Amino acid sequence: MHCNKCGSKDTETVKCGNCKQNSSIKCKACGNLFCSDKYCEIVALHEKRKQLSRIAIILFALILCTVPSTFAVMTGSVRKAAGIPEAPAPTPEPPKTPAPPAPPAAAAATPTAPPVASAATPATPPPPPPPAATPPPPAPASAIAPPPTDAPPPAPATPPPATAVPPPGPPPALSVEQQQANLASLIEAGLGTPYKKEGSSPKDGGVDAPGFVQWIYGQAGHPEITRDYGVLSKAGEEVKGTDYKSGDILLFSIKKDGNISFAGLYWKDGKFVYPFPKEQRVVEGDPGDAFFKPRFVGARRVVK
Repeated sequence: MHCNKCGSKDTETVKCGNCKQNSSIKCKACGNLFCSDKYCEIVALHEKRKQLSRIAIILFALILCTVPSTFAVMTGSVRKAAGIPEAPAPTPEPPKTPAPPAPPAAAAATPTAPPVASAATPATPPPPPPPAATPPPPAPASAIAPPPTDAPPPAPATPPPATAVPPPGPPPALSVEQQQANLASLIEAGLGTPYKKEGSSPKDGGVDAPGFVQWIYGQAGHPEITRDYGVLSKAGEEVKGTDYKSGDILLFSIKKDGNISFAGLYWKDGKFVYPFPKEQRVVEGDPGDAFFKPRFVGARRVVK
């Protein structure tokens, strides 16, 4: 590469001091040293800025250090020029001297010698002792203790008698309409219950015809209604005609002997509910259809 100063081709590549790259060209003829990297000038400019910043920081620190002393000197010069006296330094207070302790009494320090009796003067006999004090007479017993009384001691206070809390009464009885509506809800909830021969509750795995009647009436608060057909045939009162109400027990004779062998519960709208062995569940049906009507025995009403 040609030297940019003398144009000589006798050059060599060395490491640049600015960009730290092997891009600096040194001329062997004139000793000129320049960098061929286009970014080297930017790096050099950045280094100069850093140096200038350091110089500025040093100058600023020197100014901060010299300004207070300069200001103090200037202030003192102004005071002297204006004839303002400087404030005197505060005088420290002298330390307080503790007071000396009081001297002991002279009488206590100097013992008094007892008087010496003269040998020529006879000693005066001591005066006779005073008579002993006579103790007062004892007080009478009546003055010490009060006379006994026959009054009985006060009786202890009697606590007031506790107010008896009456036991809670029975819940208010439901009307006939409310009981019939409750039976209708229980019958509707029993639809779809599994069928099981001789079952009286879903806990048994299912219900049959008399077990279904016992289960519904047991939930309605009538434990006297059992699965026995003899009990069902005499429960409540007989229903004459077909004006059934929700919960009426409908009795049928399925067998040829004429005895009661099937039961269901009237629901609403001409429908009654019963367990159907063929479908293995509780279903609804019409008590007046071709199957049940000729086998109908009677109806009983428990809620009346």
